Amino acid sequence: MMTGRERVYAALDFKTPDRAPRDLWALPYISLFQERELKELLERYPCDIGRPQLSPGSASESLAKLSQVGQYQDEWGSIWHIAEPGIIGEVKVPAIADWSALATYQPPWSLVRDQDLGEINRSCTTSELFMVSGVCARPFERLQFVRGSENVFMELADGTRELRSLLDMIHAF
Repeated sequence: MMTGRERVYAALDFKTPDRAPRDLWALPYISLFQERELKELLERYPCDIGRPQLSPGSASESLAKLSQVGQYQDEWGSIWHIAEPGIIGEVKVPAIADWSALATYQPPWSLVRDQDLGEINRSCTTSELFMVSGVCARPFERLQFVRGSENVFMELADGTRELRSLLDMIHAF
């Protein structure tokens, strides 16, 4: 039987793993209201992909916000509204609502620069799972979160130069 890491590498190398690799990304809602069912599902169908242990406080603070109804500001500066506990919500005030803010805007580099890489590396080397970054990149979604979905779609149609600059910044992050 293959480890999760071996299984994912076999699939990526177009070799034949013993089964298809599995991963499950569940909204915080599931952990809050379906914890027993989630645990049973993961016991029956364990994931092959994991995320490294991050420095204390790096991601747990943001995830805690996702389980509370109300508003919060994410690390990128956008203000989110959460209508139901455990549901991620939506951006109501993007960090760059106006292009004049782009000239001084900076991504939250501390999210990656302040990590204890030794702890992350230990977590990766000791796991039998295929490890992916604990930093959630999703560049197109991040673009929408920082600028606002309607703005992004309009600017994609118009070919706005500033949008390309913001996307370059997000990719650099």
